[in-house]
Amino acid sequence: MRKNATQQAMKERNKALLLHLLYDQGPISRVELARLTGLSPSTVSMLIEESIGDGFVHEIGTVGGKVGRKMKMLDIRPDCAYSIGFDLSNMATRCVLLDVRGHIVASDRLERLAGEEELKAHLPQLIEQFVSRQRVERDSIRWMGISLPGIIDEENGIVRQSNYLGLKQFPLAELASQSAGFPVRLINDLDAQGFAERFSGSAKGMRTIVYMLFDFGVGAGLLINNQIYRGANGQAGSMGPYASYSTGRLAEELKGKHPDLFGGCSDEDAVRKLVELGLKGEAPFGPMLERLTEDIAKYCATALQLINPEQLILNGWLTRCEPYLERLTQRIHHYEASPSGPTPVRASYWNEFGGAVGAASIGLDSFFGYHQIT
Repeated sequence: MRKNATQQAMKERNKALLLHLLYDQGPISRVELARLTGLSPSTVSMLIEESIGDGFVHEIGTVGGKVGRKMKMLDIRPDCAYSIGFDLSNMATRCVLLDVRGHIVASDRLERLAGEEELKAHLPQLIEQFVSRQRVERDSIRWMGISLPGIIDEENGIVRQSNYLGLKQFPLAELASQSAGFPVRLINDLDAQGFAERFSGSAKGMRTIVYMLFDFGVGAGLLINNQIYRGANGQAGSMGPYASYSTGRLAEELKGKHPDLFGGCSDEDAVRKLVELGLKGEAPFGPMLERLTEDIAKYCATALQLINPEQLILNGWLTRCEPYLERLTQRIHHYEASPSGPTPVRASYWNEFGGAVGAASIGLDSFFGYHQIT
């Protein structure tokens, strides 16, 4: 019995490895798959035939000249499966439908939900509302992910605590899966945003990245050797001392001290105006922006020295002005002072939809078996 279980686990691992290579390098031939994986040609053929039968892989043509055997090329079928992502970390619930290649097929903004009673009363309807609008077979939607701020028990699908949503020990995954009809996984919003960048964004294909957000929330998501790192108690990435650099807190300070300039602005516009005036060197905003830049650059550089990632991804107000992002990047590299060269710094690709894309990508990750690839 144990031998059969071991053989089945090995088979699933090998199939995941083939799907992973097809995703990354397709179209590709069976011969090349055997060469890259070290699996025998007969094993590759057997697993590929199973994947074709399951509807995950298809043949898309042949290559080869007049002399010699032509090789059939294989690729992932992008419409073979879909994943839904909901992000509850913003003023509106952001939703996406991804195909199996991680492309957004549909996206939407729905009403914000918070608190146990609201979620129990309205989340099932929101899920059904979004699913029913999609022009895909319902059976082809295989997974759903939900990202939210707070401490998550992912294994049991429970929100241990989310002050933002007013939840404590709440079985959110069970509530969502009962109405959705497919498996639901929970993930912290910053972890989701970082994972989205690694799966199909600015850091696609990289194994170790640091993702930092300075928006209405402030925090970090860490991906180390293809694993989301959460820390001993699920609180890795907390940046409490830098909460005063969030969009809301900065806007509050600006409106309080300079109501004539910022009183009528939205929070986002107030911070955008601060960056514009600061870059021009206008007092007192030039020195204020310089102080922010130095503090953030030192913090980012310390994280880079500690973790040594392949890339740093930034998101939020500090990425919305390219000249400012360039200045910040220069200061980060100054303080990083790496003997092997500066770590690349990039703006987020997914921006406001990063949480939803990351949540949906977790389902695709289980399909491709990234967590098994070493």
